[in-house]
Amino acid sequence: MTHVAPDARLPDGLIHPVHPDLFRLPYQSEMWSLWQSSRGTDAYPADTCIDPTLLPPGALPFVVLYEVGDRPDLIKIRLEGSEIVRILGRSRRGGIVGQQSGTQAHLARLTWAAQNGKPYWVKTAIEYDRYHYRVYTVVVLPYGQNGRVTRLLGVNAFDNLPAD
Repeated sequence: MTHVAPDARLPDGLIHPVHPDLFRLPYQSEMWSLWQSSRGTDAYPADTCIDPTLLPPGALPFVVLYEVGDRPDLIKIRLEGSEIVRILGRSRRGGIVGQQSGTQAHLARLTWAAQNGKPYWVKTAIEYDRYHYRVYTVVVLPYGQNGRVTRLLGVNAFDNLPAD
């Protein structure tokens, strides 16, 4: 398993270690508890633990599942919850994080989690879309196999949601 080096610099705004008092909504706390119980004594759970039927129903519309490529900075969006798509006005599924203008800070945070095998929490604004003023929090949870992170699961909570 990979670990944070003592001198590893955190990307701007990223909070690690994660503390449950940071979570705004119950489904973020439920996902944190599920992730903690799934990992046992390991740094992170196996990616085979990601089972939508076991995820808190309230979280599903607000999750984003990322696939980590051969390099920790090659991150693809595999799945987005329905509220994420509605809020952004389109699906980004299949897209590579960092290829869109304004996604560099987002990529830096995800890359940190993939490299270090550690969860994080951040409160930020949407950085790359028409709703750039919309504030959200996200807890990002790593999953992996064979000693490397292969998936990241983001559990988002939004302020100031746009109307339908």
